[in-house]
Amino acid sequence: MSVADRAARICMLMLMVFAASSSAGADAFRKLTGGQIASKLGGMEFTDEVHWREVYDRGGVLRTFDMGKTRIGKWRVAADRVCVDREGTGSEDCYQLWIEGNHVEMRREADEHDPAPGILRKPTDPVKPRSKN
Repeated sequence: MSVADRAARICMLMLMVFAASSSAGADAFRKLTGGQIASKLGGMEFTDEVHWREVYDRGGVLRTFDMGKTRIGKWRVAADRVCVDREGTGSEDCYQLWIEGNHVEMRREADEHDPAPGILRKPTDPVKPRSKN
C-alpha cells in the first residue's frame, strides 16, 4: 500500500468519525412534553447571550429584551408546545421545545430545520418584590 493510499484511508476514517460524532450530537436534543416545558421554562431566561433575551416568569408573563427595547407579553403551554404572545396583542406563535443540557431550540412544527437556538438560564435581572407602602 502506497503512502498516498494510506493517507487517503486515514482521511476517510477521520471524516467518518467526524460525521458520526456530529450526527450523535444532533440526536442528543430531546423534545419536551407540556409538563416538562412548564417546569423547565417557568422562572427562566431564554437568550442568545448577546442580542436578545426572554424571561418566562411564572404565572405566564413574558418579558422580552431585544436590542434595547423591553416588551411585556404572555406565554402558556398548550398541547406539548409553548405559545408566546411577545407583544401582548393576542397573536401567538407556538413552538416545540427541544433541550440538551442548557441548550434549547424552539422549533415550529412546519419548520423543524430552522430552529431558534438559545441558552436557558436563571434570569440575569430577577424580579424584585414591590414594597407594600
